[in-house]
Amino acid sequence: MLLLIMVKRIYEIDLVSKTSIQRKKILEDEIAKLPDVSNIEKDFQRGKKIEQLLKMGLKVEDIIMHKSHSNDDIKNLFEKFKTDFIREISEKVSSPKPSVYTITDTPVLAKANTFTRDFSTKLGKIWEDIAFLSSKVISIEKIFHNIKIRGVDLIIADDQEFCFCQIKTMKGTLTGSQVPRSVNELKIYEKSNLVAALNLGSWTFNSKLIPRVSGKEFWDRIEIEYDVIIENTKNLLSSMEDFIKKMQ
Repeated sequence: MLLLIMVKRIYEIDLVSKTSIQRKKILEDEIAKLPDVSNIEKDFQRGKKIEQLLKMGLKVEDIIMHKSHSNDDIKNLFEKFKTDFIREISEKVSSPKPSVYTITDTPVLAKANTFTRDFSTKLGKIWEDIAFLSSKVISIEKIFHNIKIRGVDLIIADDQEFCFCQIKTMKGTLTGSQVPRSVNELKIYEKSNLVAALNLGSWTFNSKLIPRVSGKEFWDRIEIEYDVIIENTKNLLSSMEDFIKKMQ
């Protein structure tokens, strides 16, 4: 009986009319009301409780269901990434952090090392931003004012089922030593995926517990055109190539 009352109360929560800060307070309050889940580490309790709330009927889908996007929206995200990245990296390459490339007079190598490391790290964020254009994708961080779920970048909502996803740039982005951590972060959910945004390279992630998906298969699932992503990725890389040539 108490469970039915709780489900009814959660289902009636209005999130649409609230700001992201107000939603954050609501979500934190609801999480606090749920008992800890047995056999789940402390750091993972928040994510598991959010899964419970979604399955109880917390109407996050009401916020995302009317989203629409165009190819220009995808292009604009790439353009913003390029502008922001070039602004930030310009200062870093002018005074690279100490590395094997700075112990002698190899400024080109030092700059290139700084550039590629920073670019590879920050590129991962753009896939989350593009995915959130979809009316099937929940970003807890964006909807609930910076609330994060450890190891989860996005949630795919489809017919009252929720798939908790970690997204990487390529199939081989994870090193062998990083795989067990990702498995631990994702295995607690009823449905989860390890996603490679681009269908490139060979998989370094192997798990009997966590399905993996890459490239077109993933983007088709959330109704975003993979060809458009590839086209804009190529344009971004060409721009980065031009920038590197000029900075030399």
